[in-house]
Amino acid sequence: MNLPPNKFLVNRERMLAANMQRSQAQQHWETILDAIYKIYNKQASSLSYEELYRRAYGLVLNKHGQMLYDNVKETTVQLMQPIAENIKQAHDEVFLKEFNRIWKEIKECIVMIRDILLYMNKNFVPKTNLPLVENMQYSQFKHHVIQNPQIKQRLIALLLREIRAERNGEIIEKTQVRSAIQMLVEVCKNSHKLYE
Repeated sequence: MNLPPNKFLVNRERMLAANMQRSQAQQHWETILDAIYKIYNKQASSLSYEELYRRAYGLVLNKHGQMLYDNVKETTVQLMQPIAENIKQAHDEVFLKEFNRIWKEIKECIVMIRDILLYMNKNFVPKTNLPLVENMQYSQFKHHVIQNPQIKQRLIALLLREIRAERNGEIIEKTQVRSAIQMLVEVCKNSHKLYE
């Protein structure tokens, strides 16, 4: 049986090209992953946002948008675990202040990551009906930090204690209470689960 010799070579070349694309996609992801960790570790000044944007753009353009989205989500979950531990260790006297400080830093990180993944947000996310990257990250913060049973109970108890204290005429740190409530509104919009 005589097979055309080029048929096997063409399929093999396509297969090798696909493998190269996957390996190149993995390299692009690893660069973005490194950048995400640097952003959360407050080392973002050394990053080239143009290069990171191009890498994310290339991944989405070459049909690796789902891999990028899933990896960002998984990385966000991994980053939330030590954050939850840090919040748990805060003493009651500084709990709200520490919580608000961490929330402010996380919001800044989310904005930087959103800017890197802007092309994915505009082109991949709407086609797949996934939440925008920043909404997905807010959701992970809610699930892994706010709804952590130890954090949730303390947060609600401390907020209620501060509100009661003010109603009894005591002076409280209104800005900390207001900031914590604003954070809950931002993170938990479209969800009543926190309040149940």
